[in-house]
Amino acid sequence: MQCCGKDSPRYAIDTDTIPAVDVGGTHQKMTSRQIFKAMGLTGTPAATDLHYYASGGWQKLGSHENAWHIFYVIEGQGEYQVGDETYEIRKGSVVYVPAGAQHAVKNTGEGELTMLFVAGRA
Repeated sequence: MQCCGKDSPRYAIDTDTIPAVDVGGTHQKMTSRQIFKAMGLTGTPAATDLHYYASGGWQKLGSHENAWHIFYVIEGQGEYQVGDETYEIRKGSVVYVPAGAQHAVKNTGEGELTMLFVAGRA
């Protein structure tokens, strides 16, 4: 799936081949497959990952001044807080987090909460 040479970025990838890493820090019971990193696309003004929150997993309230986020729920259910509002999320939900907005997530279901994460520089 490599494009043009050994050190060239990949333009297509099977996400099952990307190892899931424990994120830690402000995230609890959460792993991530870092798609852009695996594709060799670091240094771009955007990023995308797959986020997996085990039952009861969560991200502490925080913000990113220079990046907006979009989350698409692939599987599971939870609560997503953006600013002062908390939203129930489930398979098919989309959450937009403007740059600088306080946000947090919690898996409220019994199964895994899986989300596609896309971010861009503001």
